Amino acid sequence: QQYRRGQGDYRPSFGFVPQEDVMLRMMTVQEICHFYASMRLPPHFSSLQKSQCAETVIDVLGMSHIRDSKIGDEETRGVSGGQRKRVNIAMELVAKPSVLFL
Repeated sequence: QQYRRGQGDYRPSFGFVPQEDVMLRMMTVQEICHFYASMRLPPHFSSLQKSQCAETVIDVLGMSHIRDSKIGDEETRGVSGGQRKRVNIAMELVAKPSVLFL
């Protein structure tokens, strides 16, 4: 008997970072990372574990100094374009993918 895997079987293993930075511009870097950790990590993770994961990703990506900065938009000054791209990557890394497509 052949075992077939569906697309859902791979979802936790892969992360995809789109070219366009799609995120809420009025949130801070820390708020975005914590929000995505709470949404993307399994339900059996405690709130503390999710928070620690978000903080680890912020530190690993070198964003500790901008953790309380708003993303910003065309009207409101925020983080730089490169920093915004790192936040976009962090949004996927908090889900702990095995492979990340950039």
